[in-house]
Amino acid sequence: MISDITSKGKKMFYRNFLLFVSFMMIMSGTALFAEAPLINDYQTLVTKVKNGDTNVDFKALRIAYSQTPQYNPYSEDENMPLMLQALNDKAYPKALEYARKINEKNFTDLDAHFGARMACREMGDKVCYDSHHATLANLIDSIMNSGDGTTPESALQVITTREEYIILKVLNLQPKQQKLQQINDKAYDVFEVSDSRNNETFALFFDVTLPYNWLNESLKKK
Repeated sequence: MISDITSKGKKMFYRNFLLFVSFMMIMSGTALFAEAPLINDYQTLVTKVKNGDTNVDFKALRIAYSQTPQYNPYSEDENMPLMLQALNDKAYPKALEYARKINEKNFTDLDAHFGARMACREMGDKVCYDSHHATLANLIDSIMNSGDGTTPESALQVITTREEYIILKVLNLQPKQQKLQQINDKAYDVFEVSDSRNNETFALFFDVTLPYNWLNESLKKK
């Protein structure tokens, strides 16, 4: 009888042990994959947007892009001046071609979506226009909804400095002065801005931790 109980106890012990090991392996795998899940998330989110998914988290999309090898917040795509020149020349099919090349490498590039939207509008391609218009609006909203910018705690989170100036333009604010401020492990661009509508001047905070950290890591490698 005792031997039977002992035998059953051993079986129970080994079964629980195996379950525990399996659980730890799963958790370990989760931890390992947590090192770089956002690269895959970026590609997945881009595909969803292109397929017309309106429920995509565009802030997550932008953050995910910042974790990819292509991320460089301080460089301009070689196709950007070509797109701008084509728009200036009213060569709209060419402009759209250059915009799409930019977005193939960086789907979060606001200027490329703006250029593509303009080209599509001038070519009379409503489907194309609506797609880029919606994507551009959602990307901008994802920045605007990250905070109100009045304090470091409610700073507007950006992944490039270019996004800062686009938001200033969207808000119709004129930058007067800018300074970098570090608080704990966060970096902020603090703009002194003026609102031409009421002549009010105030400080606007942008969380630039992602591009700031990227720059520091890049400098360490040199």
